[in-house]
Amino acid sequence: MRLTPCSSGTTIGAEIGDLDLSGELSDADVSAIREALFRHHVLLFRDQVLTPEAQVRFARRLGKPGAPEPSAGLVSHHGSYPEIQRLSFIRSDGRPPTDRRPSQADSWHTDYAYLPKPPALAMLAAVELPADGPDTLYLDMRAAYAALPPVRRAELERLHARHIQKGPLDPAIYQLPPYRRDGAPDDGSAERNAVHPLVRRHPVTDVPALYLAECYTVGIEGMASADGRALIAELYRHAKATGSIYRHQWQPGDCLLWDNTACNHRRSKPMDAPRVMHRVTIALDQSSRTSG
Repeated sequence: MRLTPCSSGTTIGAEIGDLDLSGELSDADVSAIREALFRHHVLLFRDQVLTPEAQVRFARRLGKPGAPEPSAGLVSHHGSYPEIQRLSFIRSDGRPPTDRRPSQADSWHTDYAYLPKPPALAMLAAVELPADGPDTLYLDMRAAYAALPPVRRAELERLHARHIQKGPLDPAIYQLPPYRRDGAPDDGSAERNAVHPLVRRHPVTDVPALYLAECYTVGIEGMASADGRALIAELYRHAKATGSIYRHQWQPGDCLLWDNTACNHRRSKPMDAPRVMHRVTIALDQSSRTSG
């Protein structure tokens, strides 16, 4: 197993080579993957041939897979493997979408921030790729927090942010939930919301990171709405200015595993051609601690 940083000058992203995720992994392999993940936040595995069964089996070696509290109206869940979300540009009836506006995935976010217990890890396996992207970008929120002055860090540690699934994005510009089958009733899932510390500690390493999402974070508890939005915008400007961004250009056989607690991600552009990805989210327990 080889470990190589994906790019120089950033704190995020590493490639693990010479490893077949569809095979039987040793405990030492899994331990090395976990250690690398919590250090680099995003891991790339090239040239993988992952069936849905193999992807779920690998996810189970890392924690408990499963899309949390799925909406009854979602069209993206894999028919045979409920742990997998089949993310596709093509609608469930086989037609391309008529609404070509960007979606929440085209803005910075951490998955499921609007749930009381968001999953700690996520994995995306390429199934069908268009020739010209989109790429996937990852932003290191642990490095962004560490780069703040100590006094500012102490101020932020006292704050809590509110997140809601439908989020704060302008519906005149963005395609927002609920994402439902044609004619399905609104199940209320877009109103799901949660409050989390603005600085969250990792469930395994206990290392702090900024925790917010452009597409879900609607405000800061105890702050006026305008002041909360201004703080969120300020923190994203700071995070992007650190330069800790990894841009992944997808190739056939790619699989990405990332730490959903320590980084944000987004698409580089709205999807405009057929693309299929299989995603699994993974919950971690706190029984296995490691250093940051």
